Amino acid sequence: VEAIGPKRPFRDLGFESLTAVELRNRLSTRTGLRLPVTLAFDHPTPVILAGFLKSEAGRDAEPQAVPVLAELDRLEASLATLSADRTARLRITARLRDILASWDEEPAGGGAAVAEKLQSASADEVLAFIDNELGAS
Repeated sequence: VEAIGPKRPFRDLGFESLTAVELRNRLSTRTGLRLPVTLAFDHPTPVILAGFLKSEAGRDAEPQAVPVLAELDRLEASLATLSADRTARLRITARLRDILASWDEEPAGGGAAVAEKLQSASADEVLAFIDNELGAS
């Protein structure tokens, strides 16, 4: 957080279009939020972006399920075309059952949990999250 400076514009940190889109993609993946491609330009500093992410995390959680549902559709289509032997089918079935079992054990998964944490996070915690997701040290 100190290296970036919470009020320093992304533009001053060397962000260009490609870097801004990469930031948006990583944040979207981790939070499960649908974020605009112009995210870093619409919210030009880490503090402003953190505030935006915090407000977006508080919105209805249902849209966060959309990317997962799309992945499940792709998985279903892939399984329909798979011509695997019995051993492979058993391994795939066991893996799917393990995934379902772990999902049932946790009340909120992935993006929903991250969104919930962001909602109650301080600005410093949100900035630390962004810093960790960008791989900065």
